[in-house]
Amino acid sequence: MEAAADALDRGRRDGIALATDPGDVFTQQSFETMALADDCRLVTRREGGRTAVTLDSPACRRTFAAYRALARDHGPAGTQTLDTTRAAYFAGRAPMLLWSSFLLDELAGERADTRPSCPQCKKDPGFLARNSGITTALKGPDAARPGRFGEITSWAVTRTAEARASRELITYMMSTGYQDWFGMAPEGKIPVREGTAGDPDKYTRAWRGGRLGVEATPPQAAQRPCIPRHCWTNSSTASATCAAGASPRGEGALVGAAGGELPVARAVGEMVSGRASPGEAARRAAEDVTALRRSLR
Repeated sequence: MEAAADALDRGRRDGIALATDPGDVFTQQSFETMALADDCRLVTRREGGRTAVTLDSPACRRTFAAYRALARDHGPAGTQTLDTTRAAYFAGRAPMLLWSSFLLDELAGERADTRPSCPQCKKDPGFLARNSGITTALKGPDAARPGRFGEITSWAVTRTAEARASRELITYMMSTGYQDWFGMAPEGKIPVREGTAGDPDKYTRAWRGGRLGVEATPPQAAQRPCIPRHCWTNSSTASATCAAGASPRGEGALVGAAGGELPVARAVGEMVSGRASPGEAARRAAEDVTALRRSLR
């Protein structure tokens, strides 16, 4: 990625667009994508079964350094967000970006409010879709196998909820309403529940057979990009692989709290702005997550 960004970083064009906003969960998600690729873990289980925050491990420090090199040395100037990274790619100002598959319908010109605007796109709206490649997993030097980031939407009855009504809603969302729910944005929602007892692949079959939600009919020249087959051949396995790299079993509360407090995003923001080195960013992130972990006990 660094070699490609360096080669593409020419003239008025930046090599890659990466999120750097310290207050945006998208920055933390983007970093975690690269962290999982290099076997950098939020928490690691040690001998004896005890767990420890390991965001300052050699693998994590290398991840922070790689993210800094890409975002600071080869990315657009200023704080970058979910919207600005997409805009840079769509305008042809950055030939690479780190984003989710929710980008696909927009890339295909099927969103009325956000469409490719590169110079070639004016005459040929399908240009960017035809000339975009998708990498679904990355592998860093410290990892034994490629990794990828993903989030699983879960349903639970909380302590203060109206239990009966909540259970009815969950039952509906995981049965009658499930297909309509993931059908609203199938480019980004892969059904983890593959089917029912009577029809084991009901939902994966429906997902594969559906199409992107269309707000505006794209020009005939536009070609809809598709998710590579291996990304969804076994959607439940893919989703489990995405989630398993984040932390050991039993650390769900910490993962949720970190997603709200954004300690990693803050560390990335400080690092990319020049206020911290990659090593300092890794240490600060580890300290903040450790303090957050203590507060949950």
